[in-house]
Amino acid sequence: MEDNLSAQFVIIHGVLEKIGVCVFELDGYEADDLIGTLSRQAIENKEFDQVIILTGDRDMLQLVNPNVLVLAPIVGVTKMILYDEHAVLEKYGLEPHQFIDYKSLVGDASDNYPGVNGIGPKGAANLLNKFHTLEGIYANLGEIKPGVAEKLAQDAEQSAMAKKLATIELHAPIKLESANCQTSKMDRKALLEQFEDLQFNSLITRFRLDKKPVVKKVKKEENNDEQLGLLS
Repeated sequence: MEDNLSAQFVIIHGVLEKIGVCVFELDGYEADDLIGTLSRQAIENKEFDQVIILTGDRDMLQLVNPNVLVLAPIVGVTKMILYDEHAVLEKYGLEPHQFIDYKSLVGDASDNYPGVNGIGPKGAANLLNKFHTLEGIYANLGEIKPGVAEKLAQDAEQSAMAKKLATIELHAPIKLESANCQTSKMDRKALLEQFEDLQFNSLITRFRLDKKPVVKKVKKEENNDEQLGLLS
């Protein structure tokens, strides 16, 4: 990791703490691995009925199951799609667990692994619909068109490495405790000071930190007594 990037993590942690959002981290593991592990534990331990993962990383689609959904942006953050098993099948023509094999074939430029040169999304989906897994494809090269089989054979080692990189760890040594998943009260004053220091002017407006909390009078229906309610 570059020094410029690692320094930003310190800032991000400070911002999240002031917003009241908890952070999970573990040396030697990527965020994907922790999200996968914590999602599994949340359902298996029956602490939660459902997990929704908010991410722009399509690798997370491999985690989708009846209890785990992925909420992904389509256009910035103004339009989102909620992926359940049906949505993954409709979009990619594959079951969620096949998404690892899919990425092994098409690669992922953002994660810097190439997959199989010459195999695109449609070709990868067709192969997986017929042979189900990456291993199944390579076990049946004789049944595949010669040109495609040649591409697969040439990049066999590359696709195997891609599958390893695409697979999210589900058993990282971290423990989910529901008490640590609760959001806490936002420290508006400290957050405003940090956003001003970072010149995050648009976020100051979005979080309404440039405005005082609105005090609204609420009347009781029974005795018409007035109560003060604080709205952030």
